[in-house]
Amino acid sequence: MLHRHPLGPKERRRFATLYEPIAQGLMRFAWNLAQRREEAEDLLHDALARALTGFATFQNGTNFRAWMYRIIWTTHINRRRDAEPGTVNLDDSTCSNSAAGRALAMLERPTHQERVDATLEAVPDDIRAAVLQLPVEFRVVYLLHAVEELKQREIADVLACPMGTVASRLARAREALASALAARVARTSPRLREQCS
Repeated sequence: MLHRHPLGPKERRRFATLYEPIAQGLMRFAWNLAQRREEAEDLLHDALARALTGFATFQNGTNFRAWMYRIIWTTHINRRRDAEPGTVNLDDSTCSNSAAGRALAMLERPTHQERVDATLEAVPDDIRAAVLQLPVEFRVVYLLHAVEELKQREIADVLACPMGTVASRLARAREALASALAARVARTSPRLREQCS
């Protein structure tokens, strides 16, 4: 529970000051990882409890937002692994032997569509469809960057992948989206189709 942490009043205020501006983004991220609202709330609660317990290890001047996303990510992985032992597999396209790789493999499950739809609810259908067509390793990086507004370094920290991997996946996601959207526009607009011919 949140009230059973070893922080004093000064540390609790410091934590709250750092947490409040990013609370909505953290909930969105938890929602995208969980299957239902209740699971997202439980995931965020567990991650907050871990963050409060480990806040003494957080170093001033480092990125609190990336630290919190990493805790939510790791908490999600651990919860899934505990709930379904033996189901987490890695493939060569993920960061091998890392928590991020295991989590990306889990995101390919059928419930991933529901999680992404929740994030992209307000996005036009053609853009949402293009995002959903991205390979999962590109989609996760793209959503963390575009929706959660994390910088590439922060995404690398969250996913425990090299920054070059994040940059490459983000570039490939953008290229795939641009190509998919251009093809849709060309198919649906007769005038543009004529210009493309």
